[in-house]
Amino acid sequence: MNLKEKRAAAIKSAQDIVERVKAESRDLTAAENTQIEGFIAEAKGFDSQIAKATDPNGFLKQLERLVPQDDETANADGNRRLSLSGKGGIALARKAAAAMSGGDGTLGVKAALAPSGAAIIGQEFIPDPVALGQPATGLLDLLPVITHLQPEFAYLRQATRANAAAVVAEGALKPTSTYGLTRIEDTLDVVAHLSEPIPQYWLSDNASLAQFLQSELSYGLRLAVEALVLSTIDATSGLQTQAYLPGDLLATLRTAVTKVETLGYAPSAFVLRPEDWQTIELTQDANDRYQFSSGPVDRASQRVWGVPVALSTAPAVKSGYLLTAGSVALDTDTQGVKLEWSSAVGDDWQRNQTRARLEGRYAAGARQPMGLVKIATAAA
Repeated sequence: MNLKEKRAAAIKSAQDIVERVKAESRDLTAAENTQIEGFIAEAKGFDSQIAKATDPNGFLKQLERLVPQDDETANADGNRRLSLSGKGGIALARKAAAAMSGGDGTLGVKAALAPSGAAIIGQEFIPDPVALGQPATGLLDLLPVITHLQPEFAYLRQATRANAAAVVAEGALKPTSTYGLTRIEDTLDVVAHLSEPIPQYWLSDNASLAQFLQSELSYGLRLAVEALVLSTIDATSGLQTQAYLPGDLLATLRTAVTKVETLGYAPSAFVLRPEDWQTIELTQDANDRYQFSSGPVDRASQRVWGVPVALSTAPAVKSGYLLTAGSVALDTDTQGVKLEWSSAVGDDWQRNQTRARLEGRYAAGARQPMGLVKIATAAA
């Protein structure tokens, strides 16, 4: 087979897996996810070889051939979107081409070009920073990400745990343990926002402006998803709570650890506001010496009592959280985060302005509420 035939075979293998999963009305397994990523990587490898053989500029020219030669193109819904061709979109084309190479390191769908011209930039919420022993940059770095083929999905929540395992005499009835499993049905919600109108000549004259706007929009999206996760936790029944121990935030956090360990859960991370982390770092002993250089606080890896700490402004003032392994997960779809440019808002087209929209679909599910602790980090 030639390179194009090999590429087509790799894509078909990935599509066959997706079609089989759809026919069985279920989500992708971890093994199937790995297989699909392998086939996609294989196809991209052939893309690179084909590009080098036929086009010295690689993906850039491939992208330019995918869209009309106008600076804007009308879609079936009547909206007009900035295309990736022409001088006005050349910076965006280069960025999308670079992202298509698969070097972004994100989890989920890799960057690609959607049929409408929107850029699909992939999920950025991954647990690797903590797994590698580095400080977490936020709440979303701590959560496992579960992808779903459909916006409607279901999972099992454990409400109780009663272990009855015991020594049993020969011929006697074995005890029954109960784990309080409940089927929870949920739906992915759209989380999105727009940029303010941007003169199109700014985009063509400043090659870094599009990247700046994407970074800012991505940051805002992360904050909104963090708030979604914590509001879901707050609304879950069976959540444990830990009241503030007057004058001692460190003791409060350690007591929360005991609460989950008593039930057999392994603490995985604290979620604290930056003000509370400052309080911890400024803790002094009787001789007015700061304790963070030794003792319970590990400044370098951002841990307290051996548990990673993620800083976030999403928790309400005077509150924080303790998460345990498997207690909560972030749910999303397989489409990734969509970045789209349009001049169809208000009179943007008449003013030669465009704006960006970044969106994705998310939900959060508390799988084991007893493994979650909401902490009062200060007196009410």
